[in-house]
Amino acid sequence: MNGSRTSVPLRWISTILLGAVLVLIAVLAVLRSRALAEEEGRLSAARARTELSTVVGIWDGLIGERIASWLVDLPDAPDLRQREQQVRQQVSWFDAFYEWERGPGGPRLTYPWAPPKDLQPLLASPCMRKAHGLAVMGNRDGAARSFLACQGPPPERLLANSLAARNQQDLGRSEEAWQTLYQADPPLLLPFVEAAEAGLSLRRLLTRRMLAIEVLDALSRRAEALDLAQDSFAEIVALSGPDLEALLPTAERLFRVDLASALSEEEVADCEARLGRARRRVAGFLEVQERLSRIEDSQITPTGPNLPGGIGRLRVMHDMYSDPGFILVWAPLGDSGRSAAAHLDGMALLENLVRAERNTEESGRRIAIIDATSQPVAGLGDPPPEALLLADVPLGWLFPHLRIGVLSTPGEALQRQVEGVLVQLLPMGVAMALGVLAIAVQLAANRRERELFDRQQAFIARVTHELKTPLAGIRVMAETLQMGAATEPATARKFLDRIIQETEKLGNRIDEVLTAARRPEVSERTPVRLDALAQEVVDTWRPRFQQAGAELTTDLRPCHPVPADPPLMRDALGNLLDNALKYQRPGVKGRCVVRTAETGRWVIFEVVDNGMGVPPAMRRRIFERFTRVEGPGRGKAGGHGLGLAFVAEAAAAHKGTVECSEGLDGGARFRLKLRRKR
Repeated sequence: MNGSRTSVPLRWISTILLGAVLVLIAVLAVLRSRALAEEEGRLSAARARTELSTVVGIWDGLIGERIASWLVDLPDAPDLRQREQQVRQQVSWFDAFYEWERGPGGPRLTYPWAPPKDLQPLLASPCMRKAHGLAVMGNRDGAARSFLACQGPPPERLLANSLAARNQQDLGRSEEAWQTLYQADPPLLLPFVEAAEAGLSLRRLLTRRMLAIEVLDALSRRAEALDLAQDSFAEIVALSGPDLEALLPTAERLFRVDLASALSEEEVADCEARLGRARRRVAGFLEVQERLSRIEDSQITPTGPNLPGGIGRLRVMHDMYSDPGFILVWAPLGDSGRSAAAHLDGMALLENLVRAERNTEESGRRIAIIDATSQPVAGLGDPPPEALLLADVPLGWLFPHLRIGVLSTPGEALQRQVEGVLVQLLPMGVAMALGVLAIAVQLAANRRERELFDRQQAFIARVTHELKTPLAGIRVMAETLQMGAATEPATARKFLDRIIQETEKLGNRIDEVLTAARRPEVSERTPVRLDALAQEVVDTWRPRFQQAGAELTTDLRPCHPVPADPPLMRDALGNLLDNALKYQRPGVKGRCVVRTAETGRWVIFEVVDNGMGVPPAMRRRIFERFTRVEGPGRGKAGGHGLGLAFVAEAAAAHKGTVECSEGLDGGARFRLKLRRKR
């Protein structure tokens, strides 16, 4: 016992030391995790910068090659207007081409050129003068017929057709006006691009379409009027240069008056976006016109790729005045004295880059375009307020004043860092988990040892009491004999009988304790039929049950032999019967049934009684040494918490098991199972 008492403080000391080591490991793990997190952040930023630099380099090269090919091929294009329309339809960030040549008076814009605005040549023909005179005199019917009779060149026919329909509409003859417009030559729906190639005035063509919309409205054909308005709006905003400058106010009116109230929200947003793009295109055209001489004479350092054939290098001019500004990429075409330029929409170009990068970006990251102050460029999506700039690189020769960066929210950055740290800290985590498990096991062992020590102390107290009681009786009777009672034969014989009885009880108690306290050991294994062995034990114990007024019955089914130690098994079975006899319920006739049976793998010995039973919470612990079920009346039954522990240890020595469950009328059922011999 003293050794056990000494080992408890030592175990506590070892537990405390182990806990201190774990705390130290935890501190080191925290410091290491911080270092790893910082290193992971640096590596992640470096990887992001490398990836962004690669993306920007590829993107810059592709954009430069495309622009260079456009400018080199521009002088050889058979129709610059058509070429411009094709490129605009194919490339979202392209707006317009410009071409100029140097001359004695300075650079002169050769494309696009302004269309003629003078009406006088068209009104000079005899037919047009006659019709115009009738209109001035108020003869609208005659004027309409005269205008329809004019069959001059296409520009004259276009003007005459519009004026004839106008007079018919003013007279309230909307159906005639519609027929005039619908059957006209040039056609009413002649595309603007084809009209410009034919030398027709786009302003007059649009004026005629506006009149057609008015006529359709007067005829209550609103759907057709709306379709015509949409088509006209789409053609206008696709124009460039002087044509767009002249027709943009009409496009604004078409959208505000005719379209805005009839379109869906998505269609309205699309129209507004196209109008904004058209306004920027007009602003760019006017800026190029105004600053053409300064553009040509400026000493802008070429920063873009070389043109094919080595005839020049791309130069970039950012417009800083219009809102938002545009980008002009231009280059002199060798020694020809000519220069070509591409007008690009900077915002659309950046959107194209961001969209392409988002399609391939790493999960959890966001791409943003930022200015010199690290603020996101407006119009390219608003990043979350808590977003952090992980890394950024310059945007290259097209946008030297901007940078492209990778944004990451704190949660996403933390998640990536944690994932990286966990991989490296996994061995340390496993070690800490094992340490915590060791502490838990150590604490459980300490607790079990304290419980065992307490049970041992209670056992010693009970045994001491049970041994002292008969010894005290023997001493009293011996002293009585010594004092003279021995002279009376009857009295002496009575005391001597009592002494012998107490001595036998004392010896039986000592034998019982020693037998139960010894560790069961299998000395030899012989084939034993458990049903026959059980019958022997029952025959031995039946008189005791009868003496106690209890009933002992059997249900012994034949069993195959099992390898066992017969004396050890007799003691184990006897302990189960002794347990049933001790814990009878007061006032209830005791009943006990002994059964044997077998299953596919096991031979079973079972003792079922109707006694006090075992609470469910104790049905596993009662097989531990010195464990007793406390309660009213249980202490008088005797027992030291060793009998059932002996049964469990005997079963374990035979590689079997023992279990407890509810028996008869709330009593106990003990089932001992041994493996069958194959």
